[in-house]
Amino acid sequence: MTSVQSHLQQLNGNRIMGFSSSKKYFSWALALLLMAGCSSSRKTAQMPPPAPAPKPVEQPVKKPEVVHEKTEKKEFNIGLMLPLNLEQQMQVFDDTSGSAMPDYNNLSNLQFAEGALLAADSLKQLGINIKLNIAETPPDSFALWRLWRQNNFVKCEAVIASVPSSFNPAVARLSANNKQSLILTQPSNINFKANSEHVYMLSPSTYTQCMVAAKEIATRFPDSKYVLLARDVKPDKDIAQIFKDHLPAKRLKHFITSTVNPDSVCKILKTENAVLIVTSSAEAYVNTILNQVNACIEKPVFAIGLPTWENFESIDFSILKNLRIAFFTSTYLDYHAASTKSFRNNFINRYKTEPLLNAFQGYEAVMEYVKSNTSHGTLRAGYLPTLNIKYVKDAANGIKENQGINLIEIKDYSLIPLE
Repeated sequence: MTSVQSHLQQLNGNRIMGFSSSKKYFSWALALLLMAGCSSSRKTAQMPPPAPAPKPVEQPVKKPEVVHEKTEKKEFNIGLMLPLNLEQQMQVFDDTSGSAMPDYNNLSNLQFAEGALLAADSLKQLGINIKLNIAETPPDSFALWRLWRQNNFVKCEAVIASVPSSFNPAVARLSANNKQSLILTQPSNINFKANSEHVYMLSPSTYTQCMVAAKEIATRFPDSKYVLLARDVKPDKDIAQIFKDHLPAKRLKHFITSTVNPDSVCKILKTENAVLIVTSSAEAYVNTILNQVNACIEKPVFAIGLPTWENFESIDFSILKNLRIAFFTSTYLDYHAASTKSFRNNFINRYKTEPLLNAFQGYEAVMEYVKSNTSHGTLRAGYLPTLNIKYVKDAANGIKENQGINLIEIKDYSLIPLE
């Protein structure tokens, strides 16, 4: 409004100034005519009136742009398909002899569902309503199709599924036909079709974990040599090949050993700035290698292994004074973090038991999906994850696989992110 008033005042001022100038001009012209009349009786030509001043062009007034804020999505319908084996679990609870023991796989799947339910409770406090449709993983593809129709899975926006790898193509096709997101909890190396952009992999495959770990090692230790050590067995050699493909070839030394004799490895570690990478999950073999290397070197060297190293029970890493032991994993939990403490307390208060890793995964699977599909400011600003989940799209088939890999050091009987 202020700009419009200023414009009108300016326009009115211009008109007043034009009128004043014309008045002066007519007075001056009349004086000249009177003087000419006194000196001569000859008729003189009348002076033409001055041309009117050009009228200023009025500029259109711009209207302020109206910004339409994105509507916050406040309701989600999510399917949860897990091999819960509830009938078997009920038999364990009903057993009075005390001899029946709960199956760990059944318990972990149950806790995944419980973690998802806690996520729904957390979101409800933020005004986001989550409806979970929980069902047992069916035994065959026909039962799978029938479940999708009869258990309202067809109405879900997303389905979180724990199924055998042979079921992956079927659940991917069903979810694609219904325009749903599919979150698979189990790692899979199966190649999906090119139109699988709706598929998410919550747990990364072995190949992906090793590939990301190799790139992370190369980034963290750019000036080091990489000593790659593997047993002469197929699983170890396959993993070693992944590292070989993604580490700088000019700085890589690769050893395949059928017997434990790390003399060549020790020679490099003693004379070069190097990192030792052991691609084996055989606890006895790893124990022997680490002890021999620790004895033959005099300066601290990094020894990096596989996620299975976290579960080794016979190796006392604290006595390996010349080695800094680390491994890579996609399931690191910082139990000192506020988010982890909060979830653990809530889980224990509700279910009266300690949460397993699967409980955290169930919680994060729901929270990450909702976070990526809503503009809810409070959730985006205040949500602190317990797990490092980082979905990365694969260029070949469009699948978004979790590549949130951490390098973890075993130090003073604790697990800490590698600095």
